[in-house]
Amino acid sequence: MEETEKPINWRPYLYRFVIPLVVITGALMAWTWERPEPADPYPMEVMEGRVPYRYGGSYNRDFNDLNDVQLIAAQRKGITPAKTREELEHKKGLIELHNSNYYTIMDLTHSVPFVIPDMAQLLEEIGSSFVGTLSGDQLPLYRPIVTSVTRTEEDVKKLRRGNGNASPNSTHRYGTTVDISWKRFEKVDTNDPRNLSEDELKHLLATVLKKYHDEGRCYIKHERKQACFHITVR
Repeated sequence: MEETEKPINWRPYLYRFVIPLVVITGALMAWTWERPEPADPYPMEVMEGRVPYRYGGSYNRDFNDLNDVQLIAAQRKGITPAKTREELEHKKGLIELHNSNYYTIMDLTHSVPFVIPDMAQLLEEIGSSFVGTLSGDQLPLYRPIVTSVTRTEEDVKKLRRGNGNASPNSTHRYGTTVDISWKRFEKVDTNDPRNLSEDELKHLLATVLKKYHDEGRCYIKHERKQACFHITVR
């Protein structure tokens, strides 16, 4: 009667030699693997040799919607002007603006930060496009600054005492209009050593505004003395 060969039991070898070898090899590979460096929050290389933002048109020609044109849109779309701030703050159909990730409201002296919903939406989109362009290009982030919003009749009278050129029938009275500075911008991260000039940021802001203007979303006047873009939602 022939003897049958017993199968070899590899299990002791597997546990004693193979598995420890695999574990040790894996540990050595993990230890010697070159980990990627953390991303630089302020990449200086993007500033080297870059082409600055330039607006290809003319500020005065492209943003020349005069007050009478803007006024028609404001009267059609906006609120009935309020005499006092208390009256304005209790009017229905207005939204209070607050500082956001996309724009900053400066300390207002002759206006209050209340607008109709369409103006609030437009302002958010403008700011988002502006900040989003900088972010996409890995550049230091800045926010546009809103310098004037909605005025009451009392605000207009006080403003005209110090500024005779201020219009008594401004579109700012209807909750449809904001002024955005083209001279000042708020830097988001003050620790960022990189900087962009106000002139270049103005070029970028104008490029963004031109898009919304051409889409028929708003009227815009480039104000030189007040250093702002005067914007009325359509």
